[in-house]
Amino acid sequence: MSKVEDKTTSWGIFFLWLLFFPNAMYIVTDLFHLNESTNVPKWFDLLLLFSAALNGVLMGMSSLYNIEQFLKKNISVKYVPVVVFSLLLLCGYGIYLGRYMRWNSWDIFTQPFGLLMNIAHDVKHPLRKTDSWMLSGLFATWLFILYRYATQVFSKKQTQETA
Repeated sequence: MSKVEDKTTSWGIFFLWLLFFPNAMYIVTDLFHLNESTNVPKWFDLLLLFSAALNGVLMGMSSLYNIEQFLKKNISVKYVPVVVFSLLLLCGYGIYLGRYMRWNSWDIFTQPFGLLMNIAHDVKHPLRKTDSWMLSGLFATWLFILYRYATQVFSKKQTQETA
């Protein structure tokens, strides 16, 4: 495989990752279901949903770390933090599309016209959809802070282990 084909494949995998990345973080929004009445004790639902949400966030952060390393090799390092935050903004918007607009990642393949029309409407009329932009921005900010904290802790741990 040539370098061009290898780079094309790598960027293709990156875009596939981006398509499914919001799913890892989306699980956090399942905590909304705690208000639903079931025959199961609330503490059980809380423990189960929180465990799934925490696992999703940790796996998502781990995959984002891998993507950050990929970006550092393929774009100027000074742009990487901006790109990472932008990816988290897209993740927040993906969470909005899933939670409130009920779109799924695979809809880009099964219902591309409807999904793209929905996105185009949000972009064309941003003031009509302030909730989507607020959710996207708040999720991105929360995830970025969480991610930077996690990478700092991990970095310090690695430094201590090698010292």
